[in-house]
Amino acid sequence: MKKAVLISIRPQWCAKIASGEKTLEFRKSRPELKKPFKCYIYCTKADYYTWDLRVSNVTIPFAEKCCGKVIGEFICSDFVLFNGGKKWPDFRENRAQAEAATPEVLKKACLTARELWAYEPKGNPIGWCISDLVIYDTPHELNSFRRVCPEELDCESCAMHSENTGRCGNEALYLRRAPQSWCYVEERHDL
Repeated sequence: MKKAVLISIRPQWCAKIASGEKTLEFRKSRPELKKPFKCYIYCTKADYYTWDLRVSNVTIPFAEKCCGKVIGEFICSDFVLFNGGKKWPDFRENRAQAEAATPEVLKKACLTARELWAYEPKGNPIGWCISDLVIYDTPHELNSFRRVCPEELDCESCAMHSENTGRCGNEALYLRRAPQSWCYVEERHDL
């Protein structure tokens, strides 16, 4: 089974990604996967976002249909190291220098330098490049995704594999809780 990533994103950022406005998602870490790789977008729960989202002539009642669900997928085609990988200026000490650091990156992320600095004050955020975005007509439940089995290399010798006619039967692998930032999951081809 091929590995993918499930990434938790707040509703306001999901809406910007779905509309195509946000093409860069910053995180403090990155997966150890060969690029490009698939990412599933989990829209975190927040009942105060009630706007409708219009994507490709489809209107989605956002809070009702999307919060707490996997709303789509994208290909992470590359990573961008903010400020060229150098530690960036402390926003509190030199606001002008911090705001001038890589403005096109901030625009793609729909962030201000202050917001990015508040998220990652150490100055080493990693931008995940969003490409080949697909927003599902019907969002999927989190528990329909599975973590990668730790026995994947010995799967065929696993008792749960043979009991389930050639597929992993470990029910504990299904996600019950969203990751804080991201986690590895099995790539799905049935969505």
